[in-house]
Amino acid sequence: MKRPFRTPAVPLLPIVSALRCLGLMAALSVETWLRFLVWLVIGLVIYLGGPYPRIVDTGCDYAAGRSVAV
Repeated sequence: MKRPFRTPAVPLLPIVSALRCLGLMAALSVETWLRFLVWLVIGLVIYLGGPYPRIVDTGCDYAAGRSVAV
């Protein structure tokens, strides 16, 4: 199949880009990493803890797509 656009220098360009990104991340200070980890944990708590009360209150089995007895 003829494609109108091809990504140049595959797989060299993605590998070099990933290494460059890792180099930039390595240059970050410890304070920046700690702030990132704190916000990551806060986000995960909100993301994972948010839907649970609604699932329990509504009595809906989202996986099966039907209501269940509570």
